[in-house]
Amino acid sequence: FPLDPKRRKEWVRLVRRKNFVPGKHTFLCSKHFEASCFDLTGQTRRLKMDAVPTIFDFCTHIKSMVTYDLFLRGVGCFLLLFLF
Repeated sequence: FPLDPKRRKEWVRLVRRKNFVPGKHTFLCSKHFEASCFDLTGQTRRLKMDAVPTIFDFCTHIKSMVTYDLFLRGVGCFLLLFLF
């Protein structure tokens, strides 16, 4: 999870786990990020600084709310699913 308080809060909101407080060594699996969220220029695949986790297995109505909210906020690396 990002160290920046604003970004960290956004990630926690997107995870949608009740009473979730990520610790110093809390990570998300890369499957929660679009391919475009990764920097592949070096030998190591790293998340870009503006990467936001957007791929979760929520029920359809929650997934569409999260996606639309990210779209309205103009958050980088969002995935447009279930908008139509």
